[in-house]
Amino acid sequence: MLNRIFQLPKFIATKLSRKILFPILIVGLLVLVSFFVFNYQTNAADNQIRQAENSRLAEQFFNLKLHDLNDFALGLAVQSANNPDIQAAFAAQDREKLKELTLDSYNALKEQYDIAQYQFHLAPATSFLRLHSPDKFGDDLSTFRFTIVQVNETQQPVYGLEVGRGGAGIRGATPVFYEGKHIGSVEFGLNFDAALLNSLKADYGDDWRIILTRDALSLATLDDISALKEGPTPDTLVLASTIDAIFPSSDVYNKVIAGERLISPVNEQDKFYSVTSIPLRDYSGKIIGVVDIIIDNTALVQEQTNRTILLLVVLAFVLVIGSYIILTTINQSLKPLGVLTTAANKIERGDLSQKVALNSEDEIGQLGNAFNLMTGQLSGLIASLEQRVEDRTKALRTSTEVSRRLSSILDKGKLAIEVVQQLQDAFHYYHAHIYLLDAKGETLVMTGGTGEAGKKLLERGHSIPRGRGLVGRAAESKEVVLVSNTRSDPNWLPNPLLPETQSEVAIPILAAGQVLGVLDVQNNVVGSLTEEDASLLRSIADQTAIALQNISATEETQKLAKDYKELVENSPAAIAVLDAETGVFTEANQNALELYDITRDDLNKIGPIQLSPALQPDGQGSTEKAQALISQAMEKGGMIFEWTHQTRSGRKFLAEIRLVRVTGSGDRPMLNAVMTDITEQRRLEETNRKRATQQEALNRITQKIQNATSVESALKITARELGHALGMKTTLVKINPEVPEKDKGN
Repeated sequence: MLNRIFQLPKFIATKLSRKILFPILIVGLLVLVSFFVFNYQTNAADNQIRQAENSRLAEQFFNLKLHDLNDFALGLAVQSANNPDIQAAFAAQDREKLKELTLDSYNALKEQYDIAQYQFHLAPATSFLRLHSPDKFGDDLSTFRFTIVQVNETQQPVYGLEVGRGGAGIRGATPVFYEGKHIGSVEFGLNFDAALLNSLKADYGDDWRIILTRDALSLATLDDISALKEGPTPDTLVLASTIDAIFPSSDVYNKVIAGERLISPVNEQDKFYSVTSIPLRDYSGKIIGVVDIIIDNTALVQEQTNRTILLLVVLAFVLVIGSYIILTTINQSLKPLGVLTTAANKIERGDLSQKVALNSEDEIGQLGNAFNLMTGQLSGLIASLEQRVEDRTKALRTSTEVSRRLSSILDKGKLAIEVVQQLQDAFHYYHAHIYLLDAKGETLVMTGGTGEAGKKLLERGHSIPRGRGLVGRAAESKEVVLVSNTRSDPNWLPNPLLPETQSEVAIPILAAGQVLGVLDVQNNVVGSLTEEDASLLRSIADQTAIALQNISATEETQKLAKDYKELVENSPAAIAVLDAETGVFTEANQNALELYDITRDDLNKIGPIQLSPALQPDGQGSTEKAQALISQAMEKGGMIFEWTHQTRSGRKFLAEIRLVRVTGSGDRPMLNAVMTDITEQRRLEETNRKRATQQEALNRITQKIQNATSVESALKITARELGHALGMKTTLVKINPEVPEKDKGN
């Protein structure tokens, strides 16, 4: 399949130099293309970051400018409102005096700062004096000048944008007090129009545009409102702009008027712009339009284009020069291969006497020497090849069978016996056995052995100290110990039950560098165990190590599961496991079953929601509140809270719930729940609280009675305080009520 996909063209496949050059060129081209794409994307990302930063800075400049104008307008209003002479004239409603005090300052401010409005109002919003139109006063502004209404109602300053009869403006209004009494308000207004945008363009650069909604302009009565340009959407008008056209799509403005901030690329007449559209809000925070910041990015785009063209030219030059150099080098290097090819063809026809002579010390020269050695050894190898293949096939078959059988054994003793028996059956070794390291890591205990000798050794509990003999040395060194002739090794330990042992190999059974045991194989012929046997046995030992680890892991898991289940079942607390997705109990101990008055048959069917009243004491629905608490517990990892439960028999009780997030089988989200019935605890707390209140009242009454100066006053105090304590309107205390005749005189 791969050969078909990557099949080379014939003109390439017939020439080795081209076959080598072709993938080099492909790889080189891929590297250059990757570099080009990476560089292009990096430049594009850098340009986007620069454009976003420019937009952010321009927006920040606009907000600071608007903030400064708001502060300026409000500062002027506060300064005027704090002038004692102005306060007195305004309090006396002396319009001429007030005009005399303020007109000159207004004219100076108008000339220097283009102040559009300076006006005093009587509550709630009646114009008292317009410095910008002194002859017009007394009209009610409450239907459209809501900043003034708010100032006089709240007696707090208000500043920000407002659209009135005169159009949009920046207002700064503050209440005026005289001798601590609120007498009205004073306001300064600045123009919010083309002059402001021209100032922004002169100070910062870029182009600016103010767009207002028709709804915001509904109160305006500008003479030239009909002359305003249509906005980008049917319900908007352009109030002022330093540039024509360059609008994003109408969807952008709908989203911005809904509260979003968007940056839109706009291409027009071979120029590239980014338009930052931000919501325009009035003094109350209501969105009344859009402010566009139009930034010309043509220079940035052109710079990126120039870089891209230059990079393409450089990469093409590098590819051409590199290809020429590589092809020349390959052709010179591959000439000796022709000699080798000729000799190989003759060997293919059966002439094993061929020799090649290459006057080269590089890899091809070394290949020629190796070629000569190969032809000399080939004849001998052919004779023994079939036998070696058969032996290796047999070894692989045995290894596969051992691996298959070990996967189903979960007992270490049975595992050891199975391994040694498989080895014995397949290779007919004299003896094979397995030792496992004890818990202290000091002694190797025989766990499985073949034949009658193995059976007797197991019955005796045969063991070898770590570090002693071939088996002990293999465990200590973590290396294979191979002795071709046991009689010549002074460290070899003979075994009376295995008198014919002549050759032995000990293979450490390792897992993550830790010794688990040793696989020991013995044969009754000197030199019959070789490195090839050791390699095979190491593979068997590795598989045995994996199987031993699996057994240990299974035993540990079963023990942990058993211990945890016993711990939960014997716990004095009510414990259950809750499925966070379905909201039902999956496990519960006996205390939990008794607390909720349910049985184990109810598990996986009901949960805390089904065992709760419709509403919790705080009025929330149990279902919604329980789902919210479960979500919070999963998000935070755990929660503690109080919950009112109701069993199916109708019994209600208050419980303290502790939830802890755990992971169930298949990574399913679960919660471990510990429930404590605190109903009696809360009842005792309430009883103690009432007793404390009663005792406090009794102590107070007793103290007042003790301070009384006469019996009559003491009785009055007693009656009054008892009435208060008992919640009675009238309390009567009788002294010496009518006594029966028979008791008189006693």
